[in-house]
Amino acid sequence: MPREMFVMKKRPDAAAKGEATITHSQFCREAEGEASRETSPGQTGVPAWPIEMAETIWKTLRAPHSAHFLNSPAGRDFMTFEVGHISTVRRTAAPSRSPGSHWLLAATIVCGTVIGLSSQSLLMAEDKPIRVLMVTQSVGYVHGSVRRPADTLSPSEIAVKQLAQHDGWFTVDCTQDAAADFTRENLQNYQLVFFYTTGALPISTENLDYFFKDWLRQPGHGFVGTHSATDTFGDYMPYWDMIGGTFAEHPWNAGNTVTIAVHDTGFPAMKPFGKEFQIKDEIYRYKNWQPEKVRVLMSLDMAKTEPKRPFMVPVSWVKDYGKGRVFYTNLGHNEGTWTDPRFLEHLNLGMQWAAGKIDGDATPNPDVSAELEERAKKDAGQ
Repeated sequence: MPREMFVMKKRPDAAAKGEATITHSQFCREAEGEASRETSPGQTGVPAWPIEMAETIWKTLRAPHSAHFLNSPAGRDFMTFEVGHISTVRRTAAPSRSPGSHWLLAATIVCGTVIGLSSQSLLMAEDKPIRVLMVTQSVGYVHGSVRRPADTLSPSEIAVKQLAQHDGWFTVDCTQDAAADFTRENLQNYQLVFFYTTGALPISTENLDYFFKDWLRQPGHGFVGTHSATDTFGDYMPYWDMIGGTFAEHPWNAGNTVTIAVHDTGFPAMKPFGKEFQIKDEIYRYKNWQPEKVRVLMSLDMAKTEPKRPFMVPVSWVKDYGKGRVFYTNLGHNEGTWTDPRFLEHLNLGMQWAAGKIDGDATPNPDVSAELEERAKKDAGQ
């Protein structure tokens, strides 16, 4: 039997053929297609399932001489993935399940031995939410988006909390006490660190050294920065070398509506924007900018933006950092940005990329920055 094979009894084309070969890209497209056709308990049809789970199943199926069977809610017909010499289709009554659980039963056949597994044990690593430490402490300017009214979180913290509750792939702890919470010991509890900060935060040199030299370089770890994360530790080279640049000025203020050009429409975090978009937000220019170390995802379209300046202005970029990942977006000054669905999806997908949940090319593209620099000079009349 071919190794990449599946049977989905609910699909008419598969049922007619009895079986169908499938490539990895087709497999992922099928997963995305099923995820768009969610069914509630009691309805017929194929249940929704996340693309991350599809990737996990695909990789598991690459193991030789094994077959995995995953059934759908309420005992409905289910998908069978086939590998090596084993091929079968079954219908199994489903046990009771907790709310929100898509997969109920898994069995693995290895060398003729049947081993029963729960969905939790098979997919626990993928299902368990990652933990995010969101730091919103301001030693310099305090943005309205991080200012906490009495006894409540700030607008940016509320937005990220709501993302976590809605999507379920992460949980977030918010702090404005970096000295207490950004420590070597506490970082062991997290996979992502998120900064919306300003100034020289009260973090010890020992803890910063550990973060840059060890923690962030580990696979599955990532750093996310929004807006004034680049106006943080401005004189501390290890920080601005990690994040990619330092705030220099903002000719485009909170009341300006700017046009932003997207340079990598295939990168996950760019999908909410298309090729270009407009937004009212404060945009930074940077010093300590190192285009040879980052992949620019989007920048100001100087031809369509006022005021014009004769230089390239990146707005979002990514980079690899050891085996970890860094995602930065300039957006987020205005409180209204934190309720903009485009920005929230941009942030959500950027966080997923930084955590290693989804793939995206982080190869530096200094040629793009050089081309945009020349174009900006012409647009500004130089």
